[in-house]
Amino acid sequence: MKTHIWKTVIILSVFLFAITIKASKVCAAEIPVIDTTVHIEWEDEDNLDAHRPEEVTVTLYANGNEIGRSMTLSAEDNWEGTFQELPLYEDHEKQCYSVVEGKIDGYTVTIEGSDVNGYTITNIHEPLPEGRSGEEEIVKLEELQDPLANAQIVETIVTTKVSKSMPARTSTTIKKTMSAKTADTSDTVLWGGTLLGAITALFIWMRIEQNRK
Repeated sequence: MKTHIWKTVIILSVFLFAITIKASKVCAAEIPVIDTTVHIEWEDEDNLDAHRPEEVTVTLYANGNEIGRSMTLSAEDNWEGTFQELPLYEDHEKQCYSVVEGKIDGYTVTIEGSDVNGYTITNIHEPLPEGRSGEEEIVKLEELQDPLANAQIVETIVTTKVSKSMPARTSTTIKKTMSAKTADTSDTVLWGGTLLGAITALFIWMRIEQNRK
């Protein structure tokens, strides 16, 4: 009797296990997956300043969270790669995938596309003007990032410009100022003299009238 019961329990356990495995396979097969391609483009005049790195790391995110998947792209793979078999749902939640490129000094980056259609990463670098060195540009960038240093630069430039043109501008300004002050003084004396003469004449006329009476 006990042997029969144990056989029944074993058979039911195997049957339930088989059903569970089959159900899990069916559920897994029903979850859609996508492949997201990433392509990197460079706008740096064919690496004119030789700043382009040999390889770039691209990290994958799902719904804004890093999920521990990344890939390294280089010229050997034509700066292109694919994140494969990305499930569109995780715990019944829709997954939206995005990519982030590792920081590249001297470049600005734009990312366009979608997880379904793929992403295009464009790295932009403006080559240095002819005759300028990379060290000068680095110093210039550091000065621009430091407000105090930037203010000192502006003050130096303004002082230099004023000092170069000071003799001509100073003499002209002084002449104009002196002429204006001289004109103001002359007008004041003229009006004062006229007023004083009028008062004197009025005083004399009043004295004459009093004497007549």
